[in-house]
Amino acid sequence: MKKNLMGYGFLIIAALILIEIGSYFYEKNIKFNLNSPIVTNTKALTKDTPKDPKSAANSVQVSGWVAWWKEKEAYATIEKYHSNLSSISPVWFELNTKSKIDEVGTMDKAAIVSKLKSYGLKVIPTLGSSEIKSTELSTFLNDPIETNLFIDSLITRLTTLKVDGIDLDFEDIKLADKDKFTAFVTRLEQKTSKNNLTLSVTIHAKTGNNDWEGSLGQDTQQIGQLADEVRVMAYDYHTKDSGAGAITPTNWLQNVVKYSQQNIPKEKLVIGLPSYGYVWNKNGDFGDFQYDEFVNFTSKTKPTITRDTESGEQVYNDTAYVGWLSDATAISKKVTTVQTMGVNRIVIWNIGGMDNSFFSSL
Repeated sequence: MKKNLMGYGFLIIAALILIEIGSYFYEKNIKFNLNSPIVTNTKALTKDTPKDPKSAANSVQVSGWVAWWKEKEAYATIEKYHSNLSSISPVWFELNTKSKIDEVGTMDKAAIVSKLKSYGLKVIPTLGSSEIKSTELSTFLNDPIETNLFIDSLITRLTTLKVDGIDLDFEDIKLADKDKFTAFVTRLEQKTSKNNLTLSVTIHAKTGNNDWEGSLGQDTQQIGQLADEVRVMAYDYHTKDSGAGAITPTNWLQNVVKYSQQNIPKEKLVIGLPSYGYVWNKNGDFGDFQYDEFVNFTSKTKPTITRDTESGEQVYNDTAYVGWLSDATAISKKVTTVQTMGVNRIVIWNIGGMDNSFFSSL
């Protein structure tokens, strides 16, 4: 009889303890789900957790360029959808004819860097060469004194701004200057590495077959070894000179990805996708418009709008023009194409004025 009483006593004490524990957690508003896994790594609760619970490989890492002439629109988009983005590249620097840095854009760069970092985004501004001719770029690349001074000046500016790296976007490089450009990238890599800065290099798309002459001055394989990431501009298959057609045809995109994968390490490869449209006027004029501008332009007429099933892009047919537009549906289709091929990193040209409904698909 004593043993039974002792057993009951222990049960009563245990019950009281459980009641006290339950009351504590109720007061602290802590709830348990017995079906939930135990979290032992707090990093699993950060924004880096893939939105797709199946696997990180199923998620896409999205970065974006910010064209300085669409800054306000871009930062409004970033403010709303920053959780869907990983890095931002504002076009802030241009090489000028005097081998110096021209700064572009009207907004306060330091304030922008601070704001973007508060969202947890990496800031990798872009340095371009669009303001000079290919012959002037050639002169610059062939002058080791000027290039070294330029790199030193650039590094100083980057460290002052406290950004995370630099995106080098020198385009239309002469084939004869290929080795000189590689040498420039080599010296830039040495300086960025020393200063703990990411080096991104943006290059023209290639397939290895009948590639555009302006792309041949970029040694894809060498750049792939030197840079921390390589952004391949997989757009502008059809442009002003080609006649109307898809900006990024799917079969061409697939060939670009294949060639890139053969020459660039997988972990460094980023595919650039378009968020804009072109209009080929039947009188010979040509227009390039960001998504918001394209929609505004075409709303003034009554074009027939269809969707190209191959590229996913919208096609506008009017009595006066033909237009092709890469909207949210088209971008998503292109993302699916590159993901199917094993690439999970993309960068959008450009974020300002794009079709923001794209982000709801992520």
